[in-house]
Amino acid sequence: MLTFLSGAEIQEQVGILSERLFGEMPPMDLSSIPKAIGACDRVIADEGGESKSDRAKQAAALKYLLQGWTENQTHISPNQNRTMAMEEFNFANLQEAASYARRGSNSAVLKRVEYYCHHDLLKDGNVLVDTPGIDAPVKRDVALTYIKISDPDTAAVGCVLKTASAGDLTTEETELLEKTKHSPGIRDRVFYVFNRVDESWYNGQLADRLARLISSQFRDTSRVYKTSGLLGFYGGQIRATGMANRFGLDSIFAGDSTPQFVNEFNRYSASSGRLPIDRFRVDVRSYESPQENYLRILGAEGEALGQLVTRLDELVAGFSVGMVHERAQGSHRRNSVVPLLGILAEAFYYLANGLEDTLVEASQSLVNEFFDQLRDRISQQDYYPEVNRLLGHDGGIEDMLMEGRSVALLALGNAAQVECDRYVRECESFFAEGTASMFQLRETLAQACRGFDYSNRVESEPAIRQLLKLDFEQKVKVTVLRTFRQTINQTLNSVLLERSKLLATSMSDRYDEARSFLSDVLRQEAEEQVAARDRLLAEVMEKMESFDDAIEVIR
Repeated sequence: MLTFLSGAEIQEQVGILSERLFGEMPPMDLSSIPKAIGACDRVIADEGGESKSDRAKQAAALKYLLQGWTENQTHISPNQNRTMAMEEFNFANLQEAASYARRGSNSAVLKRVEYYCHHDLLKDGNVLVDTPGIDAPVKRDVALTYIKISDPDTAAVGCVLKTASAGDLTTEETELLEKTKHSPGIRDRVFYVFNRVDESWYNGQLADRLARLISSQFRDTSRVYKTSGLLGFYGGQIRATGMANRFGLDSIFAGDSTPQFVNEFNRYSASSGRLPIDRFRVDVRSYESPQENYLRILGAEGEALGQLVTRLDELVAGFSVGMVHERAQGSHRRNSVVPLLGILAEAFYYLANGLEDTLVEASQSLVNEFFDQLRDRISQQDYYPEVNRLLGHDGGIEDMLMEGRSVALLALGNAAQVECDRYVRECESFFAEGTASMFQLRETLAQACRGFDYSNRVESEPAIRQLLKLDFEQKVKVTVLRTFRQTINQTLNSVLLERSKLLATSMSDRYDEARSFLSDVLRQEAEEQVAARDRLLAEVMEKMESFDDAIEVIR
């Protein structure tokens, strides 16, 4: 839902900003607005940009306010705040709605934006409020932000700071720190988020300044977080994508020729130093386009093993005590009571088998996509049409790829089964003293063993889920980052190297065959050229005879 400022509120803000900038109130008629906007542009240019000074920020705020008032005349009521549903704007998708409300001329005349979405953070009735900000150009908006921060109903405040990319706190950020220091009630609800921390990964000076600032200004570092909104948000989005939609290029980023995320992803992969070099061999190639690098890196590193992590979360969330209780009880019909360890044993089989199905399927998908891409690249090489010309066929390349695909599918399918079969065994640290899993096991036992009936087991279901996740996350992490990645590389290398050597030997042995075939081809081509020449000559002779006949008629 979009709620617009009233015409009276807009005039009030225009008056305040105009008095500060020019010492007078511009006439509020459509014909004079372009002149006022031009004056704002001159102020911004004189100050060196919209964010270079308070005067430039106020000029930008007035400019957007005037533009928004002009462009949204039909949505603005003279004295009341008009509320409209997003459907009334005929937006095709949420992205278009977000673009409309993004900071600029439209947002300048919006009083409030409300939208609803399904998310775990909101399922208990939580409401997220995006305030105008402590650096808003209109002072009344700044005051509204502080009122919301100090409101007793406000449970937590996330303050997004720009220091990670700028190097220093802004005046407004410093003022917020000073105010919260002297108010424990407010201080304890504020969390500080240093966004765009990825800028410090590529700039040592920025990284040092950020570290010094945090150590000197923030005593309670448990309330300090460093993040990259761009990489974090879209990184989470592409977990649900795959090669079928080109990892979001055909869905999330559809219509954007070169998304900013793609460039930053490639930069992160090549230069951030955040990826362990013993696990990720990432190569960003200068002769490939950003999209080609993006697809190749994710195709090689991300898809199959990323699915395993997602599947584990789904399986744990879908775990039911009732389901495994029935299985365990089915093995011992004489007994009505099922021990917790029996339930855990069935749960281990449930998760291991579910992950095995996913890893087998993902491995097969990876192999098929790999060989499809390999076949396409081979067919585009200069030597491929030459081989066909010399032999009349591809010399067994297609057969070699088909055989290699079959062998790799079988080998990686078996490897995936072996890998996940080991998940049935607990991790070494599962029963180790002082570990989180041991603590959780004791808590689960204490909760589940309060009685003998089925209801006790059901009540302990969340604790059992947490215990399972603690154990299986470690196993899946080892698979994703270490063991199975190496298994994939070794399998593909072994399959292709062995067959490529055999193919190379076979090609060398086809010399006589190639010479004979090429001789036949050249002879056939020569005969076709002679026949074509004879046809052309006959046509010329026919035309010459017609010409001679015509001359005779004229004479």
